[in-house]
This record gives sequence, structure tokens and C-alpha cells, in this order.
Amino acid sequence: MKSLMLYYIVMQYITMAVIDSSTLIYLTKASCKEILAKMHNVIAITPKVYEETVIMGKNYPESTIIEENISNGIIKVESPQKILRGLPESLGSGEKEAISAAFERDLLLISDDVHAIRVALSFGLNVRTSETLLIEAYIKGLISLEELKRKISALMTYKSLRPDVYVLLNTLLRIFEEEEGSER
Repeated sequence: MKSLMLYYIVMQYITMAVIDSSTLIYLTKASCKEILAKMHNVIAITPKVYEETVIMGKNYPESTIIEENISNGIIKVESPQKILRGLPESLGSGEKEAISAAFERDLLLISDDVHAIRVALSFGLNVRTSETLLIEAYIKGLISLEELKRKISALMTYKSLRPDVYVLLNTLLRIFEEEEGSER
């Protein structure tokens, strides 16, 4: 009984998130993955995401970083029990596995793929993008406003943002600056 109680106590403090290939690559290239590790004790990828980022991406520097993160236990490879029924054929196999894994364990899905996000939301999943992850880290006090600006700028070097997302990010940054200015 004590071991079961200890298990439940420990599990309250372990947070896990499932991330897809493109988002993992963007966050790795922009040196933002460490923020993800601060927010979630376990970062999970599926075997297909591993294949896409490490095996097929072996000629890219982020592939080596991701492989080291797996060896060091920062990233864990987790297989879904099964692929969800009703996932559109137009989704990539990495996104299908990531959505299925997140659904099975009721985990946060981190994806920058608009189509995958729509599908994940239709299944009731909690989803973050690279940008919302960084904003959440700032709101939780894990990074400073200056670090948030640097990380978003670095991310935009590798990832295209829709114009409406760009405008929203700039508006949020101005609001954050005003809030910090009024606190002084």
C-alpha cells in the first residue's frame, strides 16, 4: 500500500509531453529544447518521430543532439499501443503516432503542424506549439522576457510564422513589456 501511495505522489510531479518531428527539430535548432525539459520531466517521441529525426536526419547536426538527448534520458522513445482510428490519411506517420500516444495517456501534444493540431483538437487533446510553449515558460517564470524575445527570434530563423501568429506574438510581447515596466 505504501509503495502505491508513493507512486501516486511521485506521478503528480512527473509531467510528460509528446512532441512531433518538425517541432522537435525547430526547438533543437533554435536552442529552445532545454525550456521544454524545464516544463516537462519527460519529453516523449514515438518510434516514427525517432526515425524521422535521428535516422533519416542523420546528416543534420540536430540529429546528433536529439540522439544524445535520448541517450541521456532527456527524451524517451514511447510507442503508442495502437494508432487511433479515424486519423486522416493526409497526416504523416509521425504525427499519427504522436497523436495516438498523447491520446492514450492523456498527455500534452506539442506540434507545429496545423493539420495535426486540428486533428488533435478534434480528439480533445491539449496542444501547444513552439511559440505557445515559450510564452507559457515566460508566464510560469521559467524564462525572462529578454530570453523569451531571444528564443522567439531564434525560432523564427527556422520556422515560418503565419502573419496572424506573428502579429499576436508581437502584441503579447508589448503587453508583457508594459506589465514589466509598470511593476518597476
